[in-house]
Amino acid sequence: MISLQEKRSRVRRLRAAGRSINEIIQVTGAPKSTVSVWTRGIQLSPSQKLRLRGKMVASAKRLNSLGLVRRKPKRVIKPKTSTPRRRPNQKPRRKIHLATIKRRRSAQIQGKLQAQKGESLHLMGAMLHWTEGSKDDNAVAFANTDTMMLRVFLKFLRTYFPEHVHRIGIRVNVHLDMGLTIEDVQSYWLSVLGLPLAAWLTPFINTQSTRQVRRLKYGVCTILLHKTEVLHHIYGAIQEYIGEQKREWLFINHKHLR
Repeated sequence: MISLQEKRSRVRRLRAAGRSINEIIQVTGAPKSTVSVWTRGIQLSPSQKLRLRGKMVASAKRLNSLGLVRRKPKRVIKPKTSTPRRRPNQKPRRKIHLATIKRRRSAQIQGKLQAQKGESLHLMGAMLHWTEGSKDDNAVAFANTDTMMLRVFLKFLRTYFPEHVHRIGIRVNVHLDMGLTIEDVQSYWLSVLGLPLAAWLTPFINTQSTRQVRRLKYGVCTILLHKTEVLHHIYGAIQEYIGEQKREWLFINHKHLR
């Protein structure tokens, strides 16, 4: 019986002689994976490589003549249609219309004119939103835990946008594993900010977690005002205060500013 070492030596000799992997398998009966491992590192000469390549071409031609080669069907390129293809349930992309751009530009001009008056409350409100506000395309959203900052920002909205005060709402993100109920949290924030019950929006209530994280007793409060003109008034004011023009802010479309 041939030992494993002798079988391995024979496989390597056949490979060094220029035999293909399949030829060696037919002669020795060894598995293909084993032959591949045993012949690793053996370099074939150019003439041996040419011989094996010629055999492969001849074998492919023979199979092709017998109709045993499966060909991939040719890809049919369909002409482009006027309407773009969309996946099922995919919402169509929003387009920013010229009228929307004009409305945003007008609001930004109003913000710049107001900023030129140099009023401190207007400056504080614009800078608070620039540093802590969410940059959505149609809503003012200022989130914080500091009640003083929240009250200042609320005073800014009430002072410069009194016609939209009824649109102001608050949403709280809170953990209820610190001995409080959602009614306690609601009462706290409405009282601190001096808002009516109608301003209370559905809160985000987090479940218990085993992770050791810093918990805020009354959670994080977000002041919301869904009005595009107010948001772009603030954008215009920011540009005036920092002395830079941000033309791309006119074209925000559900993307955060960077």
